[in-house]
Amino acid sequence: MIATIEQLKKYTGVNTDDDMMLGMYLDSAAQIVINYLGYSPELETYTDLMDGGTDTLQLAAKPVDDVQQLKVVGGESIDPGEYHINEERIFLTRELPAGRRNIMITYSAGYAPEDIPGVIQMTVLRIAALMQTEADGNIGITSKQFGDTGSRTFIQTTNYDKYLKILSRYRIMRI
Repeated sequence: MIATIEQLKKYTGVNTDDDMMLGMYLDSAAQIVINYLGYSPELETYTDLMDGGTDTLQLAAKPVDDVQQLKVVGGESIDPGEYHINEERIFLTRELPAGRRNIMITYSAGYAPEDIPGVIQMTVLRIAALMQTEADGNIGITSKQFGDTGSRTFIQTTNYDKYLKILSRYRIMRI
């Protein structure tokens, strides 16, 4: 889990016993962040089939921790000395054989729970806190009093874009 119920309680200062709802807010907020990033920031193992005919492979998650296997389907395994890894790509010393979904790669990517960047955790907490507040029906509504001439109420929908923007450096940038 990217953020915990205890962290959400501490962040909001609201100590409710309804951990089930807090868990739902956190899960929903985490899914919004995952959708924005294009991958889960939690450490996981992936096996992907990719197209050959290139010397660069764009992986579906980052940061890449370890490549367990890289091979041509039905053919040779690629020696680790023939490639190097950056955060989200594999650069090979040669072009892989051309083909559709003919390269299989198994790798680990993401962060251990204690290493998930704070900005990712805080974004999940912020969005979950907004959801929690919204449940009481008091978010997105602003009133303005104009002295003796009356008042006006403004209603806004919840838009998380301004909270997600700070995570742009963690997104997968497709090549």
